[in-house]
Amino acid sequence: MNIVQDGDLGEYLAQGKNPLIDSASLLQQGFLAFQYLHGKGVVHRDIWPKNILLQNLHPLHIRLTDFNMSERVEELQHRRSRIIYSAPEISNSGKLTTLY
Repeated sequence: MNIVQDGDLGEYLAQGKNPLIDSASLLQQGFLAFQYLHGKGVVHRDIWPKNILLQNLHPLHIRLTDFNMSERVEELQHRRSRIIYSAPEISNSGKLTTLY
């Protein structure tokens, strides 16, 4: 298990610290995490600052956490829901798409 020294992104931003700690690195690492998950057929479904842990600030290294709401894409596609409330990763074609 890895040690997370700097809390989560939500706490960091709530303290009034610089929100642009390293935006490019934050986005890149986030997109790589989504790409990995989507490649495995998993949709996280609960991305928000509290679920992005700051393992290290210099250099920035994040960890995505809290997979309690995550599901396999096949399970999500069999549910009936209004398309406006569906995750963007879910398409009518039955294939997982990554939108970035």
